[in-house]
Amino acid sequence: MTSSATALTVFTAMTVLPSAFGFQGNQSTLTRTFDRTIVLTNSRIMVTVNFTNDPAGTCRGFFYSDQVPSELTVSTLSVMVNGKAVTNYLFESGQNGDVFPECTPYRWVLEQPTNFPQSNPVPPNQPVQITYAITSAVSNRFSLQQFSWVGFDVSATNASFGCSETTDQQTVIFTTTAAGVSLSGYNATNGFVLALAGVPETNYVIEASTNLFDWVSLVTNAAPFEFTDTNRAAFRHRFYRGRLF
Repeated sequence: MTSSATALTVFTAMTVLPSAFGFQGNQSTLTRTFDRTIVLTNSRIMVTVNFTNDPAGTCRGFFYSDQVPSELTVSTLSVMVNGKAVTNYLFESGQNGDVFPECTPYRWVLEQPTNFPQSNPVPPNQPVQITYAITSAVSNRFSLQQFSWVGFDVSATNASFGCSETTDQQTVIFTTTAAGVSLSGYNATNGFVLALAGVPETNYVIEASTNLFDWVSLVTNAAPFEFTDTNRAAFRHRFYRGRLF
């Protein structure tokens, strides 16, 4: 039986392995994660911030601040304290270049000192989750700078805490062409060899179909890579495509 295959290139913005960054101040912890780091223009990257309060005392006046490239659009998706939605938080933005060049500072404020009128305390050992989306209408590589938080332990020293590190920077890519991802193939003695080229160290999936409608995943890996479809002889014809994962 003779088998044939057509290599297709499909540009689709899908999830890549998230990039997580975090640091610790007193016994509280905060991490910032991205559901993907490369997408097509006008697609969104979802950023999730998880803060866990010091188990020793209640945190008051909490706010989280992020430095976002000014060409990106930022929109809040949700703010949660101990698993419950918060709606009376403040969402603020500063001026371009206030802290870092070509970056706009954004701040999510749960409470305002000194009277905390919003009444959103963070109990001991309880979480805060802030989720927001970033989008871009232009194709470019952007660097999100350091992030930070501040809170007050009223029952102890009433001192503010928060920190920021250069290692917490993150690069994201918005592209109109998926950076030229390509898929090629050739017959070999042990099957059909597929070679995928794309953004280095970015995850792609190779999928197969017999009708161009129903697709099954064959392999997911970081570009560039090769994959041999050893099952190709079982099909009269088979089509392949590579896309962002």
